[in-house]
Amino acid sequence: LTPLASMTISLTVSCVAGYTSFGYIDNFLALLPYLVAGHALPSTKVLGWADKTSCTARLLVAAAGLLWISVGQEMTFLEPLPDGYGSYATGRSRLAFENAAGIHFYLFWTRKVAKLVLDIAVLIAVLFLITPRRETAVSWIGRYSLFPYLLHPVGLIWRERLVARFPPPVVTSALGHSLVYAVLALYALAVTALFASAPCRWLFGWCFNPQINFVVPSWFKEALALQELETKAADRREQAV
Repeated sequence: LTPLASMTISLTVSCVAGYTSFGYIDNFLALLPYLVAGHALPSTKVLGWADKTSCTARLLVAAAGLLWISVGQEMTFLEPLPDGYGSYATGRSRLAFENAAGIHFYLFWTRKVAKLVLDIAVLIAVLFLITPRRETAVSWIGRYSLFPYLLHPVGLIWRERLVARFPPPVVTSALGHSLVYAVLALYALAVTALFASAPCRWLFGWCFNPQINFVVPSWFKEALALQELETKAADRREQAV
């Protein structure tokens, strides 16, 4: 399938599935267009274009992205868009979906499309224009990102317990929302660094990176190594052509 066809099919399936619940696969169906978009995106071309962007333009994009996330969405849309997870009847858009009638109900899927377009635009800006291209103080986390990815539900539980133990004040101003997002960003960074740290890897590394040398036959490992060499040789031949 072409990237356009794959994107169209995944978006159609996700938009239609949002009207009902399929149990455990709701999150998968909701996130399906995001996964396909990441696969269909011509990342090499976008990266080449992004590398030519000046530092001033990158800073402007970062400021615009922060402004949009913290203030722009709340001011632009009168009702919340569907969440990236679950069906339309879950999350912030639940009340709007339950109260939708007539044409507003049948066209509720357009909110999903708007959510997808806006989210992917912000993600592309962050990944290709804002994310540094050189090593930083947190670059070491990258090679251990599997640990934060699998353990992050624990961080979410910790956050809920902290909020319940120390209730934050209710804020309604744009500045207040910006401060809340800043605190959450710092918390996410701290939890990510914690789960990627050496003590955490020592505790859970046995299940994330098991030692299989004693259970995998040597002939199988040699076959895998030979297949890898053949694949690299084929890639070199294609590049030469």
